[in-house]
Amino acid sequence: MRSVVRVGIPRALAFYDYGSLWMQFFAELNIQAVISPPTNRSIVDIGVRLATDGTCLPVKTFYGHTAYLASRSDLDWIFVPRIIGVRRREFICPKFMGLPDLARHGVTGKGKGPRILAPKIDLRTGSWGTLLEIARMARSLGVNPMQAIAGYQRALAAYLEGRDRLEPRDQEANSLAKGSLSIGIIGHRYLIEDGYLSMDLVTKLRAMGVNPIIGDRLPQDLIDVKAKSWPKEMYWRAGRIAFGSARAFLDAKPVPVNGVIYIAAFSCGTDSIIGELVEREMRRREMPFLAVNLDEHTGEAGMITRLEAFVDLIRWRKDTGEMHFSAHG
Repeated sequence: MRSVVRVGIPRALAFYDYGSLWMQFFAELNIQAVISPPTNRSIVDIGVRLATDGTCLPVKTFYGHTAYLASRSDLDWIFVPRIIGVRRREFICPKFMGLPDLARHGVTGKGKGPRILAPKIDLRTGSWGTLLEIARMARSLGVNPMQAIAGYQRALAAYLEGRDRLEPRDQEANSLAKGSLSIGIIGHRYLIEDGYLSMDLVTKLRAMGVNPIIGDRLPQDLIDVKAKSWPKEMYWRAGRIAFGSARAFLDAKPVPVNGVIYIAAFSCGTDSIIGELVEREMRRREMPFLAVNLDEHTGEAGMITRLEAFVDLIRWRKDTGEMHFSAHG
């Protein structure tokens, strides 16, 4: 073991939600965190080869990022937490629960590379179990458990403070410019914020004169309130956020939108259900809606064509008042 422990973190899936928390936590313990590079063609191709049939694109990408880290001889561990749930009465994607096993059996195997560091994160019954997992992980890293728990609590406080600071700025950035179109975007953060997987969808919309509003960045209190207005409470985290942001867009809060785009991963079980329910509600309320399914075969030219057609139709409906023409695709 080196004098300075080095832990690799795959730039995929939950990293887009909690990456800053993890990096701050390891910094508190004087452990060097190494992040895999942004997603590229090579990483996706490796993930496609390693993953089984029927695996969604984000998990295939996770395989690729983990394989990149596993190939490095300067790492001691690869951090792949087993995330069960992050709040009471709510589960995260089922595949998140098995990521450590997928990494061990599909990537690292029994080689001499870095080992998988896999604390179980389950906040459905409170934080005590997570603190015990932090203590167990600390022993593997050669760190005093109490120091690790204190470091985690400091990192969590900084993470929550930073998230709370971002929400007002996000609302300000989402303010609708006079005369422009505003389109809400619903989808997993690890799809929307991964520039390669989303093919820079947000940037492309801005280039078309559109003000994109990402549902995941709306205030969490607003999402929670709006999600409860659906007939049944959603027990998937992604479903709660999708339902809450969809209803916020439909109710024109915090800003009115002219249409909604739903970004989904092909073969995602939760998206196949949530997306259908969201689309039905959009049709019922006559909100222009575009569903985009992404996999490793999705072409950028086709994506641009669909976005341009959707934006042009919304703009034409708005300018002419011909609102009886369907804007669903």
